[in-house]
Formats: sequence, C-alpha cells, structure tokens
Amino acid sequence: MFTNVTYYMYSANNSNTFLAYYNQIDKYLSYILWLQKYVPYHERVTMVIRWKFVITHFVNRFESKLRYFWDLRNQLVHWFRLDNKHYLIVSDHALKEISSIHDELIKPQTIADMFEGKISFASSSDWLEAVLEGMKKKWLKYLPIYDNKDFKWVLSFQDILARLVQEKIVDISDLKISDVDITFSKEYIFVTWKTSIYEMQNIFADTKDVEIVLVTPNWEEDEKIIAIVSVHDLAHLQEKYLRLDAKV
Repeated sequence: MFTNVTYYMYSANNSNTFLAYYNQIDKYLSYILWLQKYVPYHERVTMVIRWKFVITHFVNRFESKLRYFWDLRNQLVHWFRLDNKHYLIVSDHALKEISSIHDELIKPQTIADMFEGKISFASSSDWLEAVLEGMKKKWLKYLPIYDNKDFKWVLSFQDILARLVQEKIVDISDLKISDVDITFSKEYIFVTWKTSIYEMQNIFADTKDVEIVLVTPNWEEDEKIIAIVSVHDLAHLQEKYLRLDAKV
C-alpha cells in the first residue's frame, strides 16, 4: 500500500509540475506574438516559425518537442477531468526536457553568460609582423585596432594575408598596421552583452556581410569591447551552451 501511495504522488507531482511549465511556455508564445485574441497553441508554434522573432530559430529547432508537449498536456488535462484522477504518468525525463526547453526559451543564455577572459587588442602603430605572429600563436582570427583610445577597425587575419598575397608583398618587417588599413571592408557590428544566443543567430542570418559582432556593455563604439563573436563561433556556442537534443 505504501508503494502505491508513493507512486501516485510521484505521478501527480510530475504531472502538475509539467503543466506548470507548459502553461508558462503557452503564455510566452502569446506574449511574443502580441496576440489580441485566442489562437491555439499549435498554431502559435507555426506562426513563430513562419515569421521572424528572436526565438524563431529555437522554436524551429525544437518544434517536434514543443508540439508533443501540447499533445501530452491535452492527454493529462482531458483525462483528469474524467474523474479528477491522473491517468498518465509524466516521466522524470519528460519533466527534465520541458523544464530545460522552458528555461532556454524564456531565459536564454546571453553573451555575458558565455564569455570569460580578456580580449586582445592592437594599436594602429604596432608592427604588422609582430601582431600577425601574436594572432597566429593565440589562434585569433580577428583583432580590434585602436588609435590611442579610439576604436578604428577590426584586423582580419585572413583579409590581411589575402591583401599581402594580392599585392605580392613578401617583406612585412617595415610595415605597421596602419600601412595595411582595410577599413573599407566593414564586416562587423556592435551589440550589447545582454544579446541572447538566438538574437545572434538572427544577426548573422539577416545582416549582409557581417562576419563578427563586437560586444560592449551598451553596444556603443566608444565603450570597451568585452567579447568578439564570429559567425564561425556560433555553432560551437550552441553546442556548448544549448545542452538540448532536438530529437523526440
């Protein structure tokens, strides 16, 4: 008898917690869509995927699970109304999945959560050879360039090498960074450190020619750069910080 009571409580607690998470996801979708009238949950998922929102990439990636949560919710609620008893058991796995998706959807990781450590810089008066050697040792693809305390541009390791090859420059021992200024090729924009990983996806997907974003406290150019994210970093960040399996 004791075992049956414990089993029932396990089922009821999991089911109630599952429904609480579901209801918050349900309300959040309505909030994102600014709905003025009732729209079924599954249609809201479709609307988010078809239109462009901050969470569109995430919802598209986990569409199957989000729709399955709706099916499970209906089974839980409709059968409970039959005689006020739980007919289904929400497993610990299902509870873990909806709680993880809830947290990633409503409280996504921001750039501030992802990056630690110092950012390397260089001055326009620095010797190019020494800077390129330093970038090679640190595996840096991009380096912010300053003139005194003023931000000027971003040195791209690949672009600099391409220019040296194009102009057939072999000896760079007498060149400074200012001698190979490529500011005409602006491949960056500024963002705030509160930018979420999903906003980053939208930036790279929708902003033409942008290869990197420079992160400052309030996305102002005269602020200290606290992180650099390239389009090549995005997949790594998703794998490291978005610890969810999209498969059902």
